[in-house]
Amino acid sequence: MAQFDDLYAEQPTSKFDDLYSDLPSEAPKKSRSWKDAALDTGAQIAEGAVNIVKAPVDLVAPGSAFSGTLENSRKYWYDAQSPEMKAKIAEADAKVKAAGKDGLWEEVKTAASEYATDPALAARFATTNIASMVPGLGIGKAAQVAALAKGATAAKAAGIATTAAGSTNAVLNAGGARGEAFDSIKAAHIAQGKTEAEATELALSESMLPAAVGGAAGFLSGKIGAEKALLGGVPGQAAGRAAAAKTGAKTFGTEILGEQIEEVTPQLTTNVKLNSIDGRPVTEGLGATSVQTVLGSGPMAGVGGVSAYRSERNVPTQQDVLAQEFASSVDGTNFTQTGTDQAAINAMQGIAPPTFDQIAPRQPKTPEQILTDYISGADESLDPM
Repeated sequence: MAQFDDLYAEQPTSKFDDLYSDLPSEAPKKSRSWKDAALDTGAQIAEGAVNIVKAPVDLVAPGSAFSGTLENSRKYWYDAQSPEMKAKIAEADAKVKAAGKDGLWEEVKTAASEYATDPALAARFATTNIASMVPGLGIGKAAQVAALAKGATAAKAAGIATTAAGSTNAVLNAGGARGEAFDSIKAAHIAQGKTEAEATELALSESMLPAAVGGAAGFLSGKIGAEKALLGGVPGQAAGRAAAAKTGAKTFGTEILGEQIEEVTPQLTTNVKLNSIDGRPVTEGLGATSVQTVLGSGPMAGVGGVSAYRSERNVPTQQDVLAQEFASSVDGTNFTQTGTDQAAINAMQGIAPPTFDQIAPRQPKTPEQILTDYISGADESLDPM
């Protein structure tokens, strides 16, 4: 789940500003130092982590005292960023918001121009999104390990893992969607003359639908996106480079699409409600969210694509085949050899092979021993060794 909250107001502008556009600025913009960049990165990671902690709280109790405390913590980490970074954010957000008044496409183009062309702004969306990757993958991996320990096949364990990851993502995305919807709807009702108590009551009920949409979108994204490649990769028949690259590209695209659905659909649902309250366009902010989501989820999509490529290119070893067959039998009694030997089976069952010192060397047989073995039928091969 990506969290890209740009809650800071557009800077006031004047209709006379363009008259002075050719004049030099009063002071050149200061560039960030490497130290500032490192501190900004740390603050952005912390800001994203607070968003993740806040999401389940907002799912249950948006607008509560605990939710307010976490929001203050998020703002603290935002404010901890360097003045240069905050100035970049404010300037870009103001331009994108202004472009949004001319329609969705203008907002998309301006957002792409402002965010994607500035490495610091582009990196910010990816950095604040790092924390959102941890819960789903962590819980999914834990579920996978537990399933394998109980004897599940690799394929079944992978399905359990992606379901766990999708469920975790659903909770977090539903909470994030409800928290944002609650704040926006409450503010819209107050602007229309409702009291604080009336606006709060209305926002509590009207934020449920965005939460439901966000939860469904979050589950879908967590089930089919990069998590599937990272948790569900089971080596099969080795594919060629072209086929593996196609699989990797498909995984990359699926993750990007899933994140778009995850972020845009609950915001659109909220906008429809806001439109019924104050008449604002239902597309407001969707262009910026779409671009920010691509930038924020791009690294995760790339990791998933590479993982899918490697899984497709991986030639299963004989031990992989043995593991699959042995796992398919409850007690191993139905286990069959497929071009393997007993030593490999012993290895799968944890039986260590004998050492060289434990094996008595075979001594050459004398002619008398060979004749005796042949007469007695003990050795029909007459092999002198």
